[in-house]
Amino acid sequence: MPKSLVPQVFKASSWLMFTRVVITVLSMTSIFILARLLTPEDFGLVAIASVVATLLQSMVQIPVSQALIAIKNPTKAHFDTAFTINIIRTTLICLVLLVSAIPIANFYNEPKVTEILIIFSVAAFADGFINPKFVIFEKSLNFSYIFFTSVLSKLLATGASLAIAYYTQSYWALVIGSVITQLLNVIFTYYFLPYLPRFSLKKNKEILSFSVWVSLSHIINNINWKLDQLLIGKFFGTVTLGVYNIGNELASMPTRETTTPLNRALFPAFSQLLHKPERFTQAYLTSISIFYSILLPIGFGLVLVAEPMVLLALGEKWQGAILVIEILAGIYAVACITSVTKAIAMATGKTKIIFKRDVLFFIIKVVLSLGGLYIYGFFGLLYSKLLNLIFLLVYNFFLVRYLLNVGIVQQLTVLCRPVLSVCVMYFTMLLLKSQLTFETTPLDLIIELSLLCTAGALTYCSCHFLIWIMQGKPQGIEQKLSGIVNKKLKRDTV
Repeated sequence: MPKSLVPQVFKASSWLMFTRVVITVLSMTSIFILARLLTPEDFGLVAIASVVATLLQSMVQIPVSQALIAIKNPTKAHFDTAFTINIIRTTLICLVLLVSAIPIANFYNEPKVTEILIIFSVAAFADGFINPKFVIFEKSLNFSYIFFTSVLSKLLATGASLAIAYYTQSYWALVIGSVITQLLNVIFTYYFLPYLPRFSLKKNKEILSFSVWVSLSHIINNINWKLDQLLIGKFFGTVTLGVYNIGNELASMPTRETTTPLNRALFPAFSQLLHKPERFTQAYLTSISIFYSILLPIGFGLVLVAEPMVLLALGEKWQGAILVIEILAGIYAVACITSVTKAIAMATGKTKIIFKRDVLFFIIKVVLSLGGLYIYGFFGLLYSKLLNLIFLLVYNFFLVRYLLNVGIVQQLTVLCRPVLSVCVMYFTMLLLKSQLTFETTPLDLIIELSLLCTAGALTYCSCHFLIWIMQGKPQGIEQKLSGIVNKKLKRDTV
């Protein structure tokens, strides 16, 4: 990555990372407390409505923000057009949700889903009023205001959700918390950047021409992501869906909340390197190295601490979520590389390729999921994700070779440090876990978690830095961290 961009991208990524860390802490705290107050059936009910609403939103999703980032100098006409497109989109979503609420509730044989979908339809409509000009902060890699907007919205909504859950013991705590988050997010975008939008479609061709393939890709990805929940809700009921949803959320949250800030910084950064192929290639290699260095230990560490974590934080009624986390956490960590590929395609304007990739993976996932479901039931559905991951990785390495002319061996070489380090970490933790004989009391679970996490962190970091030194200290996340530590030590010495 060019030196002129490194400080800017690092600062932007740091802000976004801090944002996601705070939101992750709030989300996990909320999940742990709500799981104690509510039942798996409550989570399953809301999950059905949430999946339907999310899929519908994705089907008419138009990523105007990415289009505005790609446009070199967006004008007021561009922002007004983006605002109008969003209003049209969310109005359509609202109407469809209202009309389909009863049929969907009947399909799942859950009458309560009707009321939840009606509330979600109002929230979806309000989401269309979000300030389109707020994307200026992201375009300029200034994410401090995004931090305040996201964190304040989540903090206030979490407080409201927990209060409602405590006093009502009802699934409405989940529904209202979700709605409040959306509404506050809209309000804060205008508070931090005042703007008076107008209805206009003057620049619709310019925005939609960029957005079409990204939109189609987004639709496929959302269906792909929610397919498991749709099948589980239909064939296994709300209780199983609730357990799966909690396990899936805990398994995916660390990866999702880590990749989101990094991806938002990568797209605008890659866009500035279009005419500098060598730097573009180096930026990609550095990015995937950083992604895997952070996410692999988190994902595979979570696999080994799933049991004590769930028993301690959620209680025995959520034991079914343990296996879900153990199967999915590592898969989500390894699959993070696909988001970097998408950022490259968007920056180079080759978004149609990503759409084709996502369609192919969707077809593969449908075949594997239905096959696994038919042969092995619920567990077959989970394990089908592992086979899907193999296709995903192979295809992405070849796709990057096409987009950037980067050899597959070159891509794999930069990943050797995190991969080797996480293997050592995993087997160290596994050996330690086999020797631990704690009971399931809260104190014993806390001790077990602490020992496993400490052993994993020390093993991974030591191994990672040792391999980095043996390789001659190449460019990567270790170099940046080493520089920060050295500056800190010099400052303290002075």
